[in-house]
Amino acid sequence: MKRTNEIWLTATLASVLLAGCLLVGPDRNHRVVAVHAGASFGECLGYCWTELRVAPDSSVFEAIGYGLNEPLPTLYDSTGTEGSFWAYVASLAGRAPIEVLQEVYGCPDCADGGAEWVEFVYNDASTRRVTFEYGDPPQALAALADTLRTVRETFRNAID
Repeated sequence: MKRTNEIWLTATLASVLLAGCLLVGPDRNHRVVAVHAGASFGECLGYCWTELRVAPDSSVFEAIGYGLNEPLPTLYDSTGTEGSFWAYVASLAGRAPIEVLQEVYGCPDCADGGAEWVEFVYNDASTRRVTFEYGDPPQALAALADTLRTVRETFRNAID
């Protein structure tokens, strides 16, 4: 049992250290402190706008919806972020060449195909958002976008 705890502790510490190293940009003081990912569909009834905001201490989900004559109640849920999940998100974010990615890929929400985005929030409160056609992220963001889409959909299904 002691050996299992040592392995778990070592793996956790390595993940946290790796995440910290990977989230630092060319300017060593410019770090990612949160990752937001969302989707929207322009011509839609129901919950057509969703966003997941993940930070080291919390994950927040929000959905905005539209009915025929009035807005639907906003859906909102939050939970603490497990350290291992943040380390995983951080490692995926750290692999993305954020500074060289275009702001827009394809034709997001054209012909109501939906739009998706991944946004990086830095410790100086600046942000960098990459928007793309729903389900078709640039290759450099694919693993991160797919992971966050799955979590966003899990939140959505849990409170629906």
